[in-house]
Amino acid sequence: MKGEKSDIKRIWMYGKIANLKKHLGNESTKLVIRRTDVYTDSFEQFKSIQFLSLQKPIQIAYINEEAQDAGGLFRDWLTLLIKEILRPENGLFITSDTEHLSYIINRFSEKSKKNHLQHFYFFGQIIGKALFERVPVCAFLNQIIFKYILDMKIDFDDLEFYDLQIFISLQFLRDNPICKSEMYTEFVAREKIPHSDEMTENELIENGKNILVDDENKFEFISKL
Repeated sequence: MKGEKSDIKRIWMYGKIANLKKHLGNESTKLVIRRTDVYTDSFEQFKSIQFLSLQKPIQIAYINEEAQDAGGLFRDWLTLLIKEILRPENGLFITSDTEHLSYIINRFSEKSKKNHLQHFYFFGQIIGKALFERVPVCAFLNQIIFKYILDMKIDFDDLEFYDLQIFISLQFLRDNPICKSEMYTEFVAREKIPHSDEMTENELIENGKNILVDDENKFEFISKL
């Protein structure tokens, strides 16, 4: 049943896209890109592209390459660009600490990437363009991102696909009593910033550094964390 609903939504979306394309004409938007700096060049040129122009076909021209774009270069560009955006070294995404590779939003992207919100917006444009042109892309985004986009409730079990070790630890805390002689921790979230030696420490509640987690408040601690 879920598969049938997905097919119906997909057909509906492609129908809407086909109707939009009828009114676009034969014009295209051309990007001149250095293959060695595909991210920066694409990001800067997208700033000047208007919304309606973005709906038109994009033609890619790589500097110092003579190939003409008949669709293949566009797909090649999308693949290279998305791979580059998702690289953890670029500061927007990091890989989840789970058994299967997926990318999650770097909570500290503001520290790692100048104008990080503009870059996330740009990534959304690229994914939207791929959907608009029905081009499959290799972007293993974490399921929590999709649930957030679809306005679906994110619950405790989703943590397993975000950080497996934290999920196992909190699951144990949830399902087992805490001995008073072995208090668990304070109401504080401590986390290492990716690709940095810097640690962050945030109180989950007021005066959290002075409140220990016990059996009476552990569910509040789990929900705040």
